[in-house]
Amino acid sequence: MDTSHANQLLRDGYPNEAVLSGADPSDAINVLKQKSHAHLVVRGDSLSLPRPVRYDEYGIHNPYLATRFENTFPCILAQRYESHLNKKVYMTNTSLRGMQWPAYESGIGRGLEDVLSTLGADIFVSLWGYTQIWLHKEETSSFDKIDDISEKYTKTINALQQRFPLMIVVVVDLPLPGPGLSERFPRMGDYIDFFNQNNSERLNKNIFRYTIPNHKTILHDDQQHFSSGGHLAIADGIFDLTMSCALCYHSFQNMLAADSEV
Repeated sequence: MDTSHANQLLRDGYPNEAVLSGADPSDAINVLKQKSHAHLVVRGDSLSLPRPVRYDEYGIHNPYLATRFENTFPCILAQRYESHLNKKVYMTNTSLRGMQWPAYESGIGRGLEDVLSTLGADIFVSLWGYTQIWLHKEETSSFDKIDDISEKYTKTINALQQRFPLMIVVVVDLPLPGPGLSERFPRMGDYIDFFNQNNSERLNKNIFRYTIPNHKTILHDDQQHFSSGGHLAIADGIFDLTMSCALCYHSFQNMLAADSEV
């Protein structure tokens, strides 16, 4: 096999494209190690964003139940990685409140794939689907629609991982609603379980999957979004999962850390 093009891609700093062109993954990993930084990109709905002061009854004059941006799991996770890798870790949160499927994918060719390529993502964390399931919470055909959403979602995630073979991909399961919300909407927990299980069966085996602990302290008082403590627990959980699990070339210690001790 003629690997001259792949080697040129390596020299030009395009390790993912080089692997797709036939380069040895270990050579591409060495290119990643030489980068001066790593880039964490997060995508999802309001679960990946702060709980702002405009919600509930506390309002702008009583903001103490709100979650600050720096206390959200994407920010904390980037700090965790930076503390353990010998380089700067940038974080870009592309989440939107109420993000539905068209906005999430935005066309795999020029949309999400282009976002990750433009940002040079090394780590991609996805926590998405709650808004989409919420829209179908009382429909008789909810399971069929959620199955369809899961199929589209996992197909996109799998395609992204194949397009960027050296990018570490983490899919976070949706959290179960709190007791009060479950009492108001009894099927929501079933729908979320169904979505999470379908995703786990469809995602490629080299994609990390993180399950949020089902504990009341994880959730905000609204029983949907995360408390500050919940964001901290999720960041620590994703960090521990990706740092300890050696999946082929998908190990941070082997892939992103500089050659010096971390």
